[in-house]
Amino acid sequence: AEAVGAAHRARLLRAIVGAVAERGYASVRIADVVDRARVSRQSFYTQFNSKEACFLAAHADGIDVILGELGAQIAATEAPLAQLAGGITAYFALANREPEFARCMLIELPAIGRAGLTARLDVHRRVAALLATWHAAARTAARPAERWPTVATSRYAAAVGAIHDLVFDLVADPERPREHPPAQEALDAVLVLLEIPHQQQEPEPSVQPEDGSFSAHG
Repeated sequence: AEAVGAAHRARLLRAIVGAVAERGYASVRIADVVDRARVSRQSFYTQFNSKEACFLAAHADGIDVILGELGAQIAATEAPLAQLAGGITAYFALANREPEFARCMLIELPAIGRAGLTARLDVHRRVAALLATWHAAARTAARPAERWPTVATSRYAAAVGAIHDLVFDLVADPERPREHPPAQEALDAVLVLLEIPHQQQEPEPSVQPEDGSFSAHG
């Protein structure tokens, strides 16, 4: 029974992401979700008490995947700037691989209202905290002569906001020609906001996304 319930939950989460990306949150009904998931209405209510609860659960699961990928990038190398470049690369690559979820997370989430805004703020704070932890570790590991300056806590939130805006623009208008790859622009923005000199970037290459749109060195 638990395995069936878990399978139904996974299908419902994938279904609501697909339906919302296609039609918009306000237009999607529970009937649309259960039809797409090929489960009964009773199965839906066994898992969730509302459309909002289902959508927020899908959002939370997706965010856990993103944060796990960011953590994996940090663990993949000891070079701080390669960690940063790898994390930003991974985020944009995930948005490319999962366009339906990216649209739900970035464009449709506010349609829920206060709960959606709360979920977005929570994610931004978690990523800002991860960025602050990375920055502190990188500064501690560096030789004093090469240590980056300290920055105000608000800079981490600003850096997350800059990344969000760039990936939002990419998801909202993917066909628009761009002068520079968005992931590169995001890296440059973070380096500026955290006052990290560009010339100190390590020669170690970052992990490349599937579309090859990112370079760690601009």
